[in-house]
Amino acid sequence: MKIKKQTNGFTETETYSISILEKDKLNGWDIAECFKKQFPKELCVVQFSNTITKVEFGLIFVGLNLNKMKIK
Repeated sequence: MKIKKQTNGFTETETYSISILEKDKLNGWDIAECFKKQFPKELCVVQFSNTITKVEFGLIFVGLNLNKMKIK
């Protein structure tokens, strides 16, 4: 599992990116729930993939509030 923290230079907002590798054997939803409990006001993207007999890929956006975002 890799966790990256990025800071936007213009808006000074911090976001996180969590990449879960298949060999880690972790559930992306569990990681998202744990992140939300520890950092309730932060934005995070959880990336994971699993291949058993089919390919499963997912992105989970944690803390994304579309009502307050402004498009310029």
